[in-house]
Amino acid sequence: IKLEIEKTSMTNLWLTTCETRVDSQSLKAWMGTARLVQNISLQPTSSQQKDAIQIQIVNFCDGQVFRSMMLKQQMARKFLQELVNNSTASGKNNETNIVIFTDGDAFFNPWAITPHLLMERYHRARQGKPILFSSEPNCWVGHMCDEDVMQTIYPDATTGSSCPQFLNAGQVMGPAKDLLEMYQYTTELTPNQIYGGERVSDQARVATWYAHHRHMAALDVGSLIFRNFMFGTVDPSTNKTHFPNLWSCGKGYAKKCGIFYPFYTGFLNHSGLSLAMGGEPFLQMHPVPGCPTEPRPFSFHAAGPTKESGLRLLGQLGRALYPK
Repeated sequence: IKLEIEKTSMTNLWLTTCETRVDSQSLKAWMGTARLVQNISLQPTSSQQKDAIQIQIVNFCDGQVFRSMMLKQQMARKFLQELVNNSTASGKNNETNIVIFTDGDAFFNPWAITPHLLMERYHRARQGKPILFSSEPNCWVGHMCDEDVMQTIYPDATTGSSCPQFLNAGQVMGPAKDLLEMYQYTTELTPNQIYGGERVSDQARVATWYAHHRHMAALDVGSLIFRNFMFGTVDPSTNKTHFPNLWSCGKGYAKKCGIFYPFYTGFLNHSGLSLAMGGEPFLQMHPVPGCPTEPRPFSFHAAGPTKESGLRLLGQLGRALYPK
């Protein structure tokens, strides 16, 4: 009798950031919510999963001194190179390393989705491309994009729309080897190769890579995983030209669907967020009846004009997770 032994595959899901300020409230919020994700993933489930997912947590800038915006891309490249090398040397062919990188002014929603559902959403949102970026409504490469830069990096973008159709480098997910290739490219760019003429912005470097590698990356327009506090508006009524199977971006925007208020005034009350530590809901976007809103993104980022309000919320989270 021949016995067939079914091999299970292992996915290491790495939650990573680059933060040199080890005592900051924002890092406490990031680390605290990452550990909650890890702890919740270890709880037994009612159904057996064929493929195992292990949550790993790394701040790869711990112990570093911040000197420029290049630090996080250089350290990301170093971390990813070590990860790829170790995986190759170990010979673990059934092991996959998927990496989520977020800026230090981001945090996770531990009760949003299970790791397996997170991977399912990743495969939905990436549209067959290995890398998934968060999106925002502003074309930003260290400064607002002029028309030439817009046409070079985002030729399909709809002007005059508040749709989140532009890349935000503060949240990204993908296989370690693909992210490594991206950061190898961005860290080797010379100043005159960077679109927009920006010399210090990591956003400009990543946007330059994206302009030449659209076949490698998708934008999370549907907010299936990533959500920037400044997210803009999605109009579900327009035709699905640029983002099939998700939402489309049009010149008009729906005032009742997908709105995410960018400013601090009335932020917690009017942005559709509710904060409850220790259980559900935890930063849940309340869906609007009749609107195709995917509730409960996995990761939130205080980007752009919302940074101040986002840092206040991060401080609140940090103090709640690590009370004195």
